[in-house]
Amino acid sequence: MEDNLLNIWEAYGFKENPFNTRPLSLYGENLLSIEKAFVGRKNTEESDLLLRLLDSPGGNRIVIEGEIGVGKTTFINYHRHFWEHKVKKEQKLFTSYGEIPIYYNWQPKDFLLNILSHLLHKMVLTFGLEKITSEPLFEELLILDKVYQQSSYQIEGQILGIGGGYGKSKNITIPNITEARLQFYLQETIKAILQKGYRGIILHFDNLEILQSGRLEECQQIFQNLRDTFQIPEVYFIFIGPTGFFRKVISPLERVRSIFFGWPIYVPPLTKEETLEAIHLRYELLAMKQLCWIKPVEDNCISFLYDLYEGKIRFIMDALQAILTRFPRSIGKILSLEDVQKLLFGFMEEKILKILTTREIEVLLQGASFGRFTNIQLTKYLDLKKSNVAKYLQKFQELGFVKLAKKEGRNIFYEVSEDIKILYRTKNLPSENFSINPSLILSPRQQKILQHIQTSNFITIQEVASFFQLAYSTIRADLEHLLEENIIERKKQGSRYLYFLSK
Repeated sequence: MEDNLLNIWEAYGFKENPFNTRPLSLYGENLLSIEKAFVGRKNTEESDLLLRLLDSPGGNRIVIEGEIGVGKTTFINYHRHFWEHKVKKEQKLFTSYGEIPIYYNWQPKDFLLNILSHLLHKMVLTFGLEKITSEPLFEELLILDKVYQQSSYQIEGQILGIGGGYGKSKNITIPNITEARLQFYLQETIKAILQKGYRGIILHFDNLEILQSGRLEECQQIFQNLRDTFQIPEVYFIFIGPTGFFRKVISPLERVRSIFFGWPIYVPPLTKEETLEAIHLRYELLAMKQLCWIKPVEDNCISFLYDLYEGKIRFIMDALQAILTRFPRSIGKILSLEDVQKLLFGFMEEKILKILTTREIEVLLQGASFGRFTNIQLTKYLDLKKSNVAKYLQKFQELGFVKLAKKEGRNIFYEVSEDIKILYRTKNLPSENFSINPSLILSPRQQKILQHIQTSNFITIQEVASFFQLAYSTIRADLEHLLEENIIERKKQGSRYLYFLSK
């Protein structure tokens, strides 16, 4: 299978997949390194602000926000690379090998252990194992890892494992080490790094989308518990989270907020021109022979996907990779916009229409129209039993069409996957394989209003409110929804509006 995928990219003249969604590498030996492939954001407002914060002495606590898939991790990797390799020696900042995840069941000891693990890993790679093990402190930390390789603490990421394969995760039993002892280890590790000539250390924490999707109170408790750790001098703690993370998690905690930079740095999507530039640059960097490669898709396909995915480059690349690897008949062919649309809608047909009933699609699309929604919202809007909606939501979660967005008290909010968002946005586009009846996005009452318009040619709010015995505001909301979906139109006549079917 892997050989087959490799042949697909070779057919276009590339050494590897140009639509790989991994963040750009910090290290130059990679074909898609930060130094070669980074596009945009170098002279932007968000980049200038982060540069100033990392240039200020003493350390800092910074939150980076943005929608999932816009390139937040690559943005931070660019700055990590810049401060470790592109500034004068006395200004350099040491940074761990990779980003550090956080989990909401963590205690301060878990957090300290992970920081030590990532720093030690990078020190071995930077200074050499022999030099590191010559110092008693680091020899003690290395022995700690080698001796206690059983389950007790789950340490995720690149864990201490020096000399024995750097797996994605390891289970490591930690003896009864106090938090104070771990703080001592960390302070001494930082001191040793600074003595190597570095001005400070950047620690980059990821996984906050997953963290926030759990209980908000538990997420906040982590930051409460770790407040003192965040104040270690000369360390720049950078946390990457979804839009709204700072407002929901940090701002309500007065003591925590007081040690953070006053507001989050927002990372917007790349512009359409920058997205095209980034993909073209990947073609050039991955070409087996300079200037001897075939463009897999026309540029207007990328523009189409940019609009469809609202500029989220990860999802644009995912879609292109899926289209090109799923359909072998496209190997070596430059796909047109029509090709891409047909293939993309084919995915929708296969993934959704073949495994969901019409009623399930109705519920799913209604959820998409809300953005974030609860069981109660769908129950009331679609006039269904709460237990039935609960069954639908369970099935959608199992299929990956719906995910938990947040919990607020007893309210559980859901949101649909990117695929379903695309389905909702493209429901009016013509396609041989894929079409959604407008009734699938309407409540039963809205469908009755539509039938009333079809019978009477036009209606007024007053007429419909009287017919249903409902408040004007309720009917007005229904009519606004029909207007937004371009199902009906509105025309003013005297002091009232007439509503009629769209032409």
